[in-house]
Amino acid sequence: MPVRLEEEGMCRGAPHPGFAALSVLSHQTSFLKSTLSPLNSVLIHPSLPSRPEYLMNKDQVDPSPSVESHQVDQGGRVWSSNSLREKLEKLEEWRIDASLIEFPEDPHEFHGGNAAVERAFIWVSRSDDEDNIDGPEHSSDELPSPDAPAIKPDGGAKESECDRQDKDGSQASNLHQEDCGGKDDEEETEEDGERDHEVGDEEQELDDEDVERKTVAVKKLKIADDTNVERVLGLALREMEFLIELNHANIVGVTGFVEDLPNNIVWLILPWEDNGNLRDFLASGNWEIPERISLVTDVTRGVEYLHSREPPICHGDLKSLNVLVNAEFDAVITDLGSARRLSNTNLEGTEEDEEGLPQSADLTASPADAPLQVTFSTSTNTITLTGNVYTLRWAAPELLMEDQASLWSDIWALGWIYYETMTNAIPFEDVSTDIRVVERVIQGDLPSITDDVRVSSIMALCSLMAQCWNILPRERPTAQECQSSIEWMPWAIPSRREASSVESPQALSPTLLIMLGDLHLQQDNYPRALSVYSKALSKYTNNGYANGRAKTLCALANVQRCLDKYEEAASLYSEALKICAEVDDRDGKATALRGLGCVSELQREYNTAISYHSQALQIYTDLQDSGSRADTLCAIAEVQLHQTKFSDALANYSQALSISTDAGNSFQMAIALCGLGNTHRLREDPTEAISCHTRALDLYNADGNDSGRATALCGLGIVHHDQRELNEAISCYSKALQVRAKIGDTSGSADALRSLGLVYSDQDRYDDAISKYSEALQISIDIGDRSGRAETLRGLADLYRRQEQYAQALAHYSEALQISIEISEKGGQSDAWYGIATVYYDQDEYDAALSHFGKALKVRGDIGDMSGQAEVLDYLAEVCRLQEKYDDAISYNSKALQVRTEIGDAKGRAHSFCNLAEVYHSQEQYEDAISHYSEALHIFADIGDTEGRANTLQTLVEVYRNQNRLTEALSTAEQAAALISQVGNQEKASAALEEVASIRELIEGTTQYDARPGEPQAPFTLP
Repeated sequence: MPVRLEEEGMCRGAPHPGFAALSVLSHQTSFLKSTLSPLNSVLIHPSLPSRPEYLMNKDQVDPSPSVESHQVDQGGRVWSSNSLREKLEKLEEWRIDASLIEFPEDPHEFHGGNAAVERAFIWVSRSDDEDNIDGPEHSSDELPSPDAPAIKPDGGAKESECDRQDKDGSQASNLHQEDCGGKDDEEETEEDGERDHEVGDEEQELDDEDVERKTVAVKKLKIADDTNVERVLGLALREMEFLIELNHANIVGVTGFVEDLPNNIVWLILPWEDNGNLRDFLASGNWEIPERISLVTDVTRGVEYLHSREPPICHGDLKSLNVLVNAEFDAVITDLGSARRLSNTNLEGTEEDEEGLPQSADLTASPADAPLQVTFSTSTNTITLTGNVYTLRWAAPELLMEDQASLWSDIWALGWIYYETMTNAIPFEDVSTDIRVVERVIQGDLPSITDDVRVSSIMALCSLMAQCWNILPRERPTAQECQSSIEWMPWAIPSRREASSVESPQALSPTLLIMLGDLHLQQDNYPRALSVYSKALSKYTNNGYANGRAKTLCALANVQRCLDKYEEAASLYSEALKICAEVDDRDGKATALRGLGCVSELQREYNTAISYHSQALQIYTDLQDSGSRADTLCAIAEVQLHQTKFSDALANYSQALSISTDAGNSFQMAIALCGLGNTHRLREDPTEAISCHTRALDLYNADGNDSGRATALCGLGIVHHDQRELNEAISCYSKALQVRAKIGDTSGSADALRSLGLVYSDQDRYDDAISKYSEALQISIDIGDRSGRAETLRGLADLYRRQEQYAQALAHYSEALQISIEISEKGGQSDAWYGIATVYYDQDEYDAALSHFGKALKVRGDIGDMSGQAEVLDYLAEVCRLQEKYDDAISYNSKALQVRTEIGDAKGRAHSFCNLAEVYHSQEQYEDAISHYSEALHIFADIGDTEGRANTLQTLVEVYRNQNRLTEALSTAEQAAALISQVGNQEKASAALEEVASIRELIEGTTQYDARPGEPQAPFTLP
C-alpha cells in the first residue's frame, strides 16, 4: 500500500516562512519615572515665566486642594471616605498642578458620556524623558526596504520589549491618547489632520536643551451641580490605579492626574496619539487586509493581557472609540473607567470595591446619566429602555437582560471590533433606533459576516467573529483562544500612503505586498498571489534590496510549486539561493534550500530532497536557530517516511519534538507529534500512533490552530481506517472537512473529501465514494490544482476498477497520466501507469499488464521510490507466476525482498516471503513453500501483526492438505481460527472454524480428500 501522509508546512503550499519578523524602531518615551523624586522630573526653562513644579511631592504640595490629616478640604468639607483619602496619598507622586497644563488656542476636543478629552501641552525635562524609557521599543536588525512596515514572523504574535518585562511592574510609558467614548458633534475634517501635523511641529526643542514641550490628552471628568464629586474623584483614582499597574504595549499609558475639587476639577493626564481612535483611523485611508489584521491583533493582545491578570480585569466598555492608534500604527486600548477586577471564583460579574460600591463607570453618573436598563415583557413581547444607551450597540445580550459585565461580554464586544476594523461599519449601522438594536441583539439577528468582501476573504476570521457572538456566553472563545486564532493570519503594520495614490497597488510597500500575496496563497488564489508577489519583486529589484528580492523569489516559487509547475519553482528557488550566497544571507539560503527540497519531494526524488534539507539543517545548526532546526528535521523525516526508512524518521521526529519542547514551541511540537503518529502507524503500532495524533490535536486546540487541528484529525482518521474502524475514520475525516471548510482551506477540503471517498469505497458505498471524489475533483479544477486533480482522477479510477467498470477506469487513469506528464510530476505518472496495468491484470491481459508495470517500475526507479518499486515487483512476479514463468516470478519476488530488506520494511519482507512461497507451492515444491511461509510467520510474530500471521497460517494449511499431512493441517487451522477471532472479523472467523471442522472430518475418515494441489491464494500485497 502506498504511504499516505498528512503533509505539513511548505510542501502543502503554506505561506513561505522565510520572512523574518521586522519591527519599526520607535522612541516611545515616558514622562515620569516613579522611582525618582517627582520634583526632579521637571526643569523649569529660565526664559519662561515662573511656574509651579510639574509634579509636587508630599512635602511641597499645598494641602488645600488635597486631603489634610483631618480630612477637611479648603472649603471646610470633610472627606466621607478614608479609602478615598488613602488612595490620594498613595497616588500623590502622580499629582500634577493644573497651572502647568497649557491648552492651545485651537481646541481639539472629544466629548463622551462622562468626560471630555482635550489636547494640551506640558513641559518636561528631556534628560528625564530619555532616562525613563520603560515601555516597549521596536527594533529592527533587518529592514526589507526603506518604506517597509514591520511584519510578523510566519503568522506569529507581535513581539515587544514590554512583553519580556515583568507584566506586574510599573505602568508602561507608551504614548497613548484617551478617547473616553465619543466625538464632538463636529466631525474631524482634513484641516483637523493638518492641525495635528502642526502640533507635531510645535513639539520642538526649546532654547534650553534640557526642556521640551510634550503634547498630552487631558481627560476632564464631567461634574454636574448635583454630582457627588467624591464619587467622581474615586472613579478617576481607581482608573489611575489600573493605568499605573498595567504594563503592555497595547494598553494606554498615563502621565498623571489633576485634582482641585473646590473648582470641580478632576482630570487624568494621558499621552496624546496623533492617529486618533480606531474608527477615525480606519476612515482615513483605504487600508489593506493585512494592515487591518495587524490592528485587530493589537486589540486582541491587549484584551488577552487584561483577562490574564491575577485577578482578571474586565474592560467593560470595548468599542472602536476606545481603541487608539499611536504614531507607530499600533492599536492601544484606552478608557479603563468601566474596568473592574473579577475574583477567580466570580468571573461572571463584578466584585465590590473597598467602598462597597460596584466597580463601574456609572459611579460618576448623575440621575440623567443612569446606566442602561432594558426591560423585556414576555406577555406583550415589548422592550423598554431607560438610561444612558451610548454603548448599546456593543453590548452583549446578557447585559441587555440585566446581567453584569464579564470577560465573556468583553469577548462579544471584541467580535464587534473585528467587524468594525474589517468593514469600516459600526454595529447595526443600518438601524436607527435603540429599541430595534436591542431587539436584534436579543433575537440574534446580527449582520451577515460574509457580505463584506474583506471579511469573507478570511474564513477563519469569519468563524472567530461568529464564535464571539455566540448567544451563550460560556460558548464564546477566551481572549487567549482569540489571540491564537488570529496569530496565524498574514499581517503588516499600517503604513501611510499619499491620498492620491491610496487606491493604487503601486503605493503599497513591498512587504505589505508580500503579506497580501501570502493571504491570497492561503486562499488558494494562485493567480492573484503571483500578481502581487511580482509587484513586490519589481519594487525590490528597483530599490536594489537583494535580500527582499530573494525572499520574494521564494514566495513566487511557493506559488509555482502549488500550481505543480515544479521546474519553474526550482528555477526561482535556485535564483534566490544564488542571491543569498552573494550577499551572505545564510538564513535566506536555507529557506531556498528547503524550497528545493520540497520540490524534489513532490517529484518523489527523495534522495535529492534529503540532500537539500540536510544542507539547510546544517545552516540552521550553525546559526543556532533551534526552531528552524526542528522544522527541517521534520521535513527530512517526512521524506524518510516516503522511503519507508521508519527508524530514521522516528529518530528525526523525536529529535524535533525534543527541541520544540525545550523551546516551549507548541506549534512545532504538534507537527513533530503528527509525524511521529504517521511513523508509528506505518510501523504497525496503532496505539502509539493514536496517542501521538491525540496529543497533537490537544496542542492545536489549545493554540486555536484550526489548520493544525484538521491535520491531526486526518492523522487519526488514517489510523482508524488502517485498523478497519471505518465509522471512526469517517467521523475524523468529516470533522477535518468541517474545520477546513470553516477556515476556507479549499485544497485541504479536497484532501479530506478524497479520504472520505476512500473509506466509503472500502464500505462498498460506491455512490457515496464517487460523490466525495467528484466534489474533490471540482475543487481541484476551481483552484487550478492540477496535481490534486490528477490524484482525484486516480481515486475515481480505482473505484471504477473495483466495480469492474474497466473502460471508465482506463479513461480516468489515462486522463490523470496526461496531467502528470504535463506538470512533470513523475510520481503521478508512475501511479497512473501502475493503475492502468492493474486494469489489464484484472482482465487477464497479462502481456499488456507486464508492459505497463514495466513503465511504472522504471519511473519509480528513476525517482528513488524503493517502496513503490517493491510494490510493482510483486505484481510482475504474480503475472509471471500466472503465466507459469516461475523462474521470472522467483527473480522478481527476490528483488522485491532485497529492496524491502534494504529499507528495513519488515512487514514488506514477510509478504515477499509469502509471495515466494506461493511460487514454490504452484510448482508443488512443498518444503520450499513451507520454509518461506515459516520465515514470514516469524516476522509477523516479531512485529505483532496478528492478521498477517492468521493469513499465512491459512495458506500453510493448504500446503499440508495438499501433502495429506492432515494432523499438521488441523493444528495449523486451529491456530489460524484463534488468531482470526482475535482480529474480530466474524465472517472470516466462521469460515476458519468451518475449515477446522472439514479437516477433522477428513481425519475421522468420514470424507475423502483429493490431495491434488489447488490454486494458491494471491500474494498478500496485491489489492
